[in-house]
Formats: sequence, C-alpha cells, structure tokens
Amino acid sequence: MKSLAVAWLASAFAFSIAFVGWMFVTVWLEGSVPPGRFGILRLGLFAFGAGLIVQLGYGGLIYVFLSRTGLWNVWTVAFAYLLPVALFSWSASDTTNDILGTMSVALCFALIVAMVSWFFASAR
Repeated sequence: MKSLAVAWLASAFAFSIAFVGWMFVTVWLEGSVPPGRFGILRLGLFAFGAGLIVQLGYGGLIYVFLSRTGLWNVWTVAFAYLLPVALFSWSASDTTNDILGTMSVALCFALIVAMVSWFFASAR
C-alpha cells in the first residue's frame, strides 16, 4: 500500500511538472508573457491536485483490476491510461489540427503518468 501511495504522489508530481513545462513551451512558441512566480506556483499546485484526484480514482481502479488479474505490466498500464485519453480527445476534437495538437499533448501526459505509476507501484 505504501508503494501505491508513493506511485500516486509521484505520478501527480510528474503530471504537474509536465503541465507547467508544456505551459512554458506554449508561451515560448506563441511569444506570450509567462505568468509570474505565484501564477506558476498556483498552476503547478492545481495540476498536482488534479493529477492526484485522477490517480486516487482512476489509478486506484487500474491498479486493483490489473494487479488482481495478473496483468500489471508496462504495456497494459500504458494502454489503460492512453485509451480513455485517446477516445476523449478524438470525440472532443472537431478538426484535424485540433486532433493533432491536443491529442499528442494529452497522450504524452497520459504516458508520463502511466510510466511513473507503473514504475513506483509494484503489484507484489
């Protein structure tokens, strides 16, 4: 149980870092003004909280189901995180550019969370 809690915290932290990093990439590409220190801190805390909520709910269900069925491996964990993100991005996008722009970032975030979760949470 301790490794599962560490996995949830680590994956929420990884999501937060990736989200803030993507914000900086977007600001740089668009030539915008980045938010101040407190804006970045608030955004990071918000992303951490959102990642932790998802991990407590969905990540817990994935862990229980895959570990009980003996399917806890890197491929099934990645698939379990990537499939709902891909389906949601596909259904929410209305143009090809939207699909290419948002789906790739969302899949990258989902893959980061999946790999960190898999690495820290052992099914043993």
